[in-house]
Amino acid sequence: MGMHSLHVCIITGQPLANLIPLLQERPETICLVHSDDMHEAAQAFSHTLEQAGFSPSQILVRGALPTHPYDEIRLFAMGLRDDLGELYPDARLTWHATGGTKMMALAFWDVLYRDRDRVIYTETRDGVIEELIPESGAKQLESVLTPELYLDALGKLKRRADSDREQWCESAVARKQATRFLAENAEALGGLIQLFNRSLDADAGQLQHLRIERAGGQWRSALTLLIEAGVLDGGEDGQYHTVRSDSARYLTGGWLEEYVWYIATQQGLDFVQSGLKFGDRAHRKEGQDNEIDTFIMHRNRLLLVECKSGYLGRDARKDGDIIYKLDSIGLHAGGTQATKLLIAAQPLQHETKAGRKVDTRARATATGIYTLECAGLKKLGESLRYWRDQGRWQGIDS
Repeated sequence: MGMHSLHVCIITGQPLANLIPLLQERPETICLVHSDDMHEAAQAFSHTLEQAGFSPSQILVRGALPTHPYDEIRLFAMGLRDDLGELYPDARLTWHATGGTKMMALAFWDVLYRDRDRVIYTETRDGVIEELIPESGAKQLESVLTPELYLDALGKLKRRADSDREQWCESAVARKQATRFLAENAEALGGLIQLFNRSLDADAGQLQHLRIERAGGQWRSALTLLIEAGVLDGGEDGQYHTVRSDSARYLTGGWLEEYVWYIATQQGLDFVQSGLKFGDRAHRKEGQDNEIDTFIMHRNRLLLVECKSGYLGRDARKDGDIIYKLDSIGLHAGGTQATKLLIAAQPLQHETKAGRKVDTRARATATGIYTLECAGLKKLGESLRYWRDQGRWQGIDS
């Protein structure tokens, strides 16, 4: 028989570096160590482990870890090491060096049995586990996280996603030709896209009529594809188009969300979910949920995408401050490792009719949000493949 596998983790505010190796190695026992201010975080992490299939009997929680001075931390670590040795005399202890403060790391490192214990350090950004004791180099992290577990680890609860519904996916695939034409010709079709946004009410719930005159060239091609996809009714005189209530949302921005979803699903990514709604796990009732347009995961990394088909900066009420929203969602539902991306059908640098200059690109960059806009939409697949393979957004992630 092999040795009993026992992992020891210090609880911190960033749980994924502890969670991912536990899911990959599946130890028989997990000891969670926390300071007084991390008591609730330890309870939350235990919940996530149970959601991941560990039984409560496999999880030990040890509190009152001092935060200073060094000698007290070392005495605590020594006592914990002795206690675990008595409880599990046949165990090989694996300590996760990723969590805790630097003083905690030094103290725990000092009391380990070099000839028996094991130390690992998880680098989620690079996707590796480094074995420090014994020195055996790095091994690749496996894809072990699901969207549900990722959100749970950050105290969130997935409600549902539009793309979980088969009918939504079938509709998106059925109109993919029109969707791709709009996205890949967004620069030339900017006026038509703006006409949709200005003239249609996505929440009207009734038939609407859209007047389009002198439609030639790419406009005509786009309208023909939209008619073929059943999004528009051509009308009798070719100038008025009838728009059903379920098509109005598509024309006022839904097409861009469907484009991102469709292109992303073609890139061999682990999870692609569109229109994902989530709430706070501590308050399970719905009512104050958040939504992200596209939630993409690959090899335990997260890419959060917000889409905007109209000009930003012209109507603050309608914009809802998309930069603030994406930054906030990235913090609360993505953690520090999430990449945040704003995809826009219109240029993010422009001038309003009143002569006011708008630079949403600069606002996004200042908050760590990457952008893909207008003519760049046709390169979305290429950019997603780069992120998939390199773990960072093309050319600008540091």
